[in-house]
Amino acid sequence: AVHGWQLPAGITSQGMSPPPVRDAELIADTDQMLTALVDEALAGVEAPPVIEKRPVPLGGSQALLREAKGAEVLVVGSRGRGGFAGLLLGSTSQQCLHHSPCTIVVVPAHRSGVAT
Repeated sequence: AVHGWQLPAGITSQGMSPPPVRDAELIADTDQMLTALVDEALAGVEAPPVIEKRPVPLGGSQALLREAKGAEVLVVGSRGRGGFAGLLLGSTSQQCLHHSPCTIVVVPAHRSGVAT
């Protein structure tokens, strides 16, 4: 399970640039949040699989694509944005679809808005 994030760009003498994320506390907090999400998703599963959790300080699609290197399959959810929500992919799933180094599965959101 990968969780990527990107902080807003900062202004430097060279222009706009994303700040480096090396804050151990932020990474630890993100790891705890990811663990809680995975634990919630697996609640009630009789024999849950072992899931490796990776907080990655990159934007969503960048984090997923980096971690997909060497993987057999990349699974991403898609809520579909825009007027034809059921027909469109979100920006993260679309980036992964076009650039994935492995087989990709895009899981559409359930009508409730939650990926199934």
